[in-house]
Amino acid sequence: MIVSGSYDEAVFLWDVRTARPMRSLPAHSDPVSGVDFVRDGTLIASCSSDGLIRIWDTSTTQCLKTLVHEDNAAVTSVRFSPNGKYVLACTLDSCLRLWNYVDGRCIKTYQGHKNEKFSINAAFGTYTAEPGEVPEADREEQERWAFVVCGSEDGRAVLWDVSSKDVLQELKAHEGVVLGVEVGPDDTIVTCGVDKTIRIWKRQPLPLDTNGVNESTGKVPIVAPPPDESTPANGTPAAEQNEG
Repeated sequence: MIVSGSYDEAVFLWDVRTARPMRSLPAHSDPVSGVDFVRDGTLIASCSSDGLIRIWDTSTTQCLKTLVHEDNAAVTSVRFSPNGKYVLACTLDSCLRLWNYVDGRCIKTYQGHKNEKFSINAAFGTYTAEPGEVPEADREEQERWAFVVCGSEDGRAVLWDVSSKDVLQELKAHEGVVLGVEVGPDDTIVTCGVDKTIRIWKRQPLPLDTNGVNESTGKVPIVAPPPDESTPANGTPAAEQNEG
């Protein structure tokens, strides 16, 4: 099954085998700007420039919850958290909000990026202590912390710690608006922008200070800053694909 949002304010559920719509949900009062499935496929989240986020039961197509912030800013994208308990929403007031959709509460607001005109998405990821600080045999069991990453209209991709809301790092990712971000399973981040490039970022060890010690201890960014100013972006892109 595939879910899609439509300019006619509806959410469509599609049968992959027949390529035909199974159901149409009258979801919003403005064009639908974003949709997402929870990991097990039982729930759908939709959002719109009407400022509403709606949670739907996939099997019954019943609207289970409607979320709206007091500022009623247009919502451009939604993303379920990996554990399925929360929804992350991007809004055109330069805010990224984390919702407990069961209680209907906004529990975290992340700021520091610019998002006033474009539809920009966000993603979840996890990070660990600095590579090299933990023996390889223990890496699968080491503690991991959650982060969120979102594009920005000024060319950056910003990473926040989910719990503390601290900005972990700002990647100078593109020339112009960063439209999309995604986090891979191997500590990579993918970004794309209006500059017609796709960049893949790989975590690198932090540079050493003058005493030969890593400049950061404890929790560290998922992508390390460059060792010198010759690197064009704040972090090392592992690959770059230009539009042919």
